[in-house]
Order: sequence, then structure tokens, then C-alpha cells
Amino acid sequence: MSAFILNPMPYAIRKVRGKPCYKVVNKETGRVHAKCTTLERAKRQVRLLRAVDHGWKPTGSRGKSRSGGGAAVKRAHRGSDGHILVSFGGKTHKAVPVVLGKSVHYHVVTERRRK
Repeated sequence: MSAFILNPMPYAIRKVRGKPCYKVVNKETGRVHAKCTTLERAKRQVRLLRAVDHGWKPTGSRGKSRSGGGAAVKRAHRGSDGHILVSFGGKTHKAVPVVLGKSVHYHVVTERRRK
């Protein structure tokens, strides 16, 4: 009776002979996933292949970030109630001016809904 043991790490990074590059190979099937790449990129490829094996589905976007990088504000103006209003994305938002060096940035004030 022979038992089939699933290899937990079927991907291997191998050095390409005579070249300064590496290839990524599936040890079970022999399929080559990268022919001549850097060691850094080969490691990334193996991480990606393992993630796909464990059920990760690539969506094409890197996901939402909680910090940094907001929309560029073209102009800001004061509303009738005295708040600074900025327009971007087709909507108008309340904002707070923040001075950073010689430039002024506007942080949008979000009002949380109570449940």
C-alpha cells in the first residue's frame, strides 16, 4: 500500500546555469512558472503561487489603504455656515485646512453615523 503525501512546498527556485538569473519550477508537475528572473522576483512569484494554491483570487487592485494619498483638491471655498468646502469626485465635502511648509492641504471631515 502506497500513500500519496502532498508536498507542502511544491515550488522551487533554481539557478539557471551560465546566466545570472533564476527559474521557478513546480516540483510535482515540472511546470516552469518563471524562466529567467531575479532572485527577488522569483521569491515573489513563489509567494504568489502559494497564495493562489491556498484560495487567494487576484482582483487586480491592491485593496483599500487607510492612510495617505487623498484626492487632489482643485479649489476650496467657504460655505454659508462658515465651514471650508472642497469639491472632488463630483461631491462637496467639509474640510479642515492643514499647513505643511508653504502649501495648504485640506483634510476632509467625516461625520460618523450612529446606529
